[in-house]
Amino acid sequence: MPGISLDFGLLIAYFVPGIITLLGLAYVFKDVSGLMSQYRSGKATAGFLLIVSSLAIVIGMAVSVLRASTIDKSFEWNLSEWSLPRGQEHYRSLQPADPDYAQLSEPGKLDAFREVEENDKRPYQFYGNTLLAVIILIAGWWSSSFQNRNGLRKRSVLALTSLILASVLLYPACRKSYFRYNRAVAAINTPKVVDTKKE
Repeated sequence: MPGISLDFGLLIAYFVPGIITLLGLAYVFKDVSGLMSQYRSGKATAGFLLIVSSLAIVIGMAVSVLRASTIDKSFEWNLSEWSLPRGQEHYRSLQPADPDYAQLSEPGKLDAFREVEENDKRPYQFYGNTLLAVIILIAGWWSSSFQNRNGLRKRSVLALTSLILASVLLYPACRKSYFRYNRAVAAINTPKVVDTKKE
């Protein structure tokens, strides 16, 4: 009977952004707020923790779908003139490279593809998913200030500063990992040239 395997990279790519998103939703929805306060209380049962963790993974996967239709699409834009220093490769227009599964049957290519997924795809998913989750968290925290107008201006400045900081840290990291992943997949997709010359 095969054992259950746990992909730590996938867990991080979905679970951490899912928890951050849940924290953001807790500012807006009372039910989620109650769920998260019980989760943080330390009095939750193992079953409850498993349910919340599973919910975080599912929400993280939903955030990943949102990332694929927003952040991933922005990689097609040529931002090389905006990068510092200018002309960095990962800021040029990037086209997705899907794996050619026929090529993966060649010796060593499947292992190389798994290595690329672990080292570049999972980080780019994590950075992109976390960026969107942080945006949701900031938006939830900021929107909760409408109930108390006194600190709205200060909260708005803090929210905008946090948003800019998160974008400056996470978007370039996401774009660079995406670039490295696609470059490696394109190399794996290239058929091996067989030298037919006889010596």
